[in-house]
Amino acid sequence: MSEASANAVRPSAWLRFGVEPSEERSAAWMLAHSAFMGFATVFFETAAAALFLGKAGASSLPSVYLGAAALSAATGYCYSKLQNKLSFSSLMTATMVGLLIVVASLRGVLAFTHWAGLFFFAMVFYRVLSILTDLEYWAVAGRLYDLRQAKRLFGFIGTGEVIARIIGSFSVPLLLRIGGVPNLLVLSAVGLLGCVIALRQVLPMIPEDDSGPKTSSKEKAQRSSMGSLARDPYLRFVLIVAFCGILGKYLVDFAFLQQVKSGFSDAKDVASFFALFS
Repeated sequence: MSEASANAVRPSAWLRFGVEPSEERSAAWMLAHSAFMGFATVFFETAAAALFLGKAGASSLPSVYLGAAALSAATGYCYSKLQNKLSFSSLMTATMVGLLIVVASLRGVLAFTHWAGLFFFAMVFYRVLSILTDLEYWAVAGRLYDLRQAKRLFGFIGTGEVIARIIGSFSVPLLLRIGGVPNLLVLSAVGLLGCVIALRQVLPMIPEDDSGPKTSSKEKAQRSSMGSLARDPYLRFVLIVAFCGILGKYLVDFAFLQQVKSGFSDAKDVASFFALFS
């Protein structure tokens, strides 16, 4: 048998992960997108927590959660308005480019001043960064793959973020020897730039006839009413479960960060511990 014939018979390595030949390119870019997203979030989270806890007291943490809730609500409102005005491709691109600009600008401002308000903003903004990166990634994945493909591929392409966060976390102590904690924001910006590049490669692969679920004007009017949502027993149950889950997470998060603050005072020490522990 010739070498060419042997290569044709030999199954692709992608098949081991449930990726069919026609899906290899899209899966590779989505896996890379997921990894870049993991690097961006882990470096930003570590830098934000270290800078804030190194400057402010644990008593300021409740204000962070209140600020994060307000900013997340405002962002969600603006996002819903843009969703009706921009195409899916433009909205996803604008989301990632906007996050990149904010992170890069934050690092630029920190080069001139270490005003405590910037550290507070970083802690608050991390919640928005985490929400919007997840929203963008899985919205694109949902448009790119049908239900059958999603069952096979979502678990695989999502591992990029997990692996990236592990690698990024373990690399923080070494990176801090080279540069300070604020420079982790540079790496976060690089990760977001990688997300933008991967996103621009993936968007043309989305089927052109995929315009999302068709919804009548009557259904839209019903869904836009908060009262109708509250009367739906299933949605009401989901809302309660989500509320309890988020409340529990924030309480544990608050207790953890309070203990970190009591054990470490220097921002580099906080960053090293926070990353490795994560």
